Amino acid sequence: MRPSILNARSLHALSIAALSAGCNSQSLGKFNTAPSVSIVSPSDGELVDGGGIIQLVGVARDPQDDPTSLQILWTSNVADPAELGSDPPDVEGNVVQNVTGLAEGEHLLTLKAIDLDGASEIASVLITVGDVPDEEPEPEGSPPRASFVSPSQGAEFVIGDVVTFIAAVTDDDQSADTVAVSLVSVPDGLLWEGFPNADGLVDVDVSALSEGPAVVTLRATDATGQVTEDVVEILMLSDGRPRVSIDSPAEGAAFDTTDAVVLRGTVSDRETDNEAIVVNWESSIQGTLFDGNPASTGETVVSTSLVEGTHVITLEAVDSDGQAGSASRTLVITDPRNRDDDRDGFTENEGDCNDGDSSLSPGRYEDCNELDDNCDGYINEDWWDTYEPNETSAAPYDLGSVGGSFWAGSTASLAGLRFHEAGDQDWFRFDADDNSLLTLRINATAGTFATSGSYVLELWNLDGTPRVVSSTAGSGRLTINYNQSLFEDEDNWAVRVYAASWPYNCTSVYSVTISTTMAL
Repeated sequence: MRPSILNARSLHALSIAALSAGCNSQSLGKFNTAPSVSIVSPSDGELVDGGGIIQLVGVARDPQDDPTSLQILWTSNVADPAELGSDPPDVEGNVVQNVTGLAEGEHLLTLKAIDLDGASEIASVLITVGDVPDEEPEPEGSPPRASFVSPSQGAEFVIGDVVTFIAAVTDDDQSADTVAVSLVSVPDGLLWEGFPNADGLVDVDVSALSEGPAVVTLRATDATGQVTEDVVEILMLSDGRPRVSIDSPAEGAAFDTTDAVVLRGTVSDRETDNEAIVVNWESSIQGTLFDGNPASTGETVVSTSLVEGTHVITLEAVDSDGQAGSASRTLVITDPRNRDDDRDGFTENEGDCNDGDSSLSPGRYEDCNELDDNCDGYINEDWWDTYEPNETSAAPYDLGSVGGSFWAGSTASLAGLRFHEAGDQDWFRFDADDNSLLTLRINATAGTFATSGSYVLELWNLDGTPRVVSSTAGSGRLTINYNQSLFEDEDNWAVRVYAASWPYNCTSVYSVTISTTMAL
């Protein structure tokens, strides 16, 4: 079996420490549906010279999709911006990205691959960017350097899966592609022998591995017979578990808390009928979403609402033998009331009463308009007069006693009144100290009102069932003269003033004067 050749740009002076990066492994209960990803260079713990071009090299493949269809993203946890590049793989899955300008210090480099179904996998290495000291020349006749890049120690695979062995070989005394290399497994024997490519990389796919643990030895022999070995141990698992896939939504899909999220998956098993398989949909935040059985086709569909947060959604299937398989997706759920749609600095949960209008938000000044500019539930409250709120008969402004003795009058006057909105009403209550043996005379005036509007002045009696006893309407100055009947003892009165038609002028003021007298 011959290795795949990495068509990448030249790798510079790979050292043994530069070739020890771990590779992704498959977890128990997961099948080889996500891409496989590994970082070849730089290696974990490597010191990289930040003064020039830093070449990032990796391998990304997928069991179902062509490597060139994979989406690739290199990122650093401290770079600004964090994304370093997204050049796609070549036809063999080799990924090469040249970057410059990385700041000195530690960087966690991550290579992420996403296949056409949205399944993803990542690999990471921790490097240090700084000044690299000149290397001391090694003595002539030194042995080759060789190490596994992939798979990682203890990686688990299912029988029948393709296991990709990637290794790096260098030699100071001869070209890397002239170093003889072999891969030998215990218990399966020789898996491959040949030579690295021109960049010193060995890339071999092996599918015929026996069940159980496998100890694979990488052996590199140079022209002088000097030998270097590296060993990786992996575990091959029997494939008796149900096969599970989440068909939708895609990995990383975003929804609102108000959305109905439809989860679709497919399960199957070699020995158990589909409808006899027990399936469980679970959220890492909300717990179990569904327990039951799939359809006879193996399809399982759940519609659910999810609370705000990042959910890891897992579909698990258990067959009649108790063996389980699973697949997972990550979904991002947002409460739309926590989203500032009009970009005014406030969300609905922060008090924005209209998240579609940036002119309405908490703390704004109340303009003279028909809107609640500051979202406090009131309109134009910055234009209230000093007697507000007095907009209902249940909460009038109390003038106290406005009552006179026989032939003597009493008067109450208020100035600086104004309407702050079209529906504003001003109520003023007073006690007339009525004497049933005398006639109560009440005079009420209001104004002066603008001729562009129409205003109403009403006199109310509040004893018993409140009722209007006299009213007048118009503009300018409005006046009511009312004589209470003899022998009627009614003390509690109120005046109401409002605009039947208001020109929307919050600055216009008026006054109210109420006077009472007693006579035979």
